Amino acid sequence: MQKPFLILIILSSALIYGNDFDENGFLVIPKVENGSITLDAQHNEEAWSAVLTSELSDSTTIDDYYALFGLLHDDANFYLYFKITDDWLDYKKNDWNTDAVEIYVDGDDSKYDVWDNIDDYQVTVPLGAESVDEWAGVGPTEPYPRENIEYGVTETNDGWDTEVALPKDDFLFSEVIGFDLALNDADETEARENQIWFQDDGSWNIPSSWGSAIFSDVLVSVKAHVRNPASFELGQNYPNPFNPVTRIPFALQKRSEVNLSIYDLLGHKVVTLVDGIKDAGSYDVFFDASSLPSGIYYYQLQSSSENVIRKMVLMR
Repeated sequence: MQKPFLILIILSSALIYGNDFDENGFLVIPKVENGSITLDAQHNEEAWSAVLTSELSDSTTIDDYYALFGLLHDDANFYLYFKITDDWLDYKKNDWNTDAVEIYVDGDDSKYDVWDNIDDYQVTVPLGAESVDEWAGVGPTEPYPRENIEYGVTETNDGWDTEVALPKDDFLFSEVIGFDLALNDADETEARENQIWFQDDGSWNIPSSWGSAIFSDVLVSVKAHVRNPASFELGQNYPNPFNPVTRIPFALQKRSEVNLSIYDLLGHKVVTLVDGIKDAGSYDVFFDASSLPSGIYYYQLQSSSENVIRKMVLMR
């Protein structure tokens, strides 16, 4: 049982890909080129594949509910993408109490103990809502500047994909913002049964209990392998999430004996993809998960002196 513990520690310290935490404990939101995000909830941009593997996405404490989140920004908007898998889907218009995602924003990360009525917002996105008019929320302007929010939604076989753009000017975003998420799940009832907070002690109207996020000026990285690698590298698989085939890039600075293997969430080895001596250079290995169930998997590249682990998501 030591392997999964080691895997999680390594991932939580990685800052190259996705939404991870910096040395100050701020959630890092990478940047994308202006106009490069299309709000169609189709997961077509490579940038989303780089961030949807974030540790922020792990919501496995509800048995029938699974959520993946990705966060990006450009000069105009703060983008959120979430993929929800749930065996019982229900939402009511303008209702936070059933199946919904709640977004909490404190535009200047003031960390006040009370709502400041300046740049504090709650935005409720009911799963599957087809119009911003079906959303709920509160803020300095009632209910919040919904008229400028853009988003796309698509229904999947087992849930919903939603892509949201919150305008920076409307929400008065500074470089560092207070930020929190709640994932609400209701099963066969008229009220929410389960809720997962990004911050364990979070409260919807107490910004001091929310986390902090920073808008990074660094463009999100979607390709990690190069023609003349300068180091031992394991890139993010693409696409990610995937179904059922994905590409795993890696690079070797020198001729090495390496092993590339896949592990499940409990640390059990699923398959070995590479095991032997490889010359220096860049490689792509394809992984076919046709026989595996949906879920989180880890892939590990090892040599005699180096070891890198990353996370991938199989979503059918």
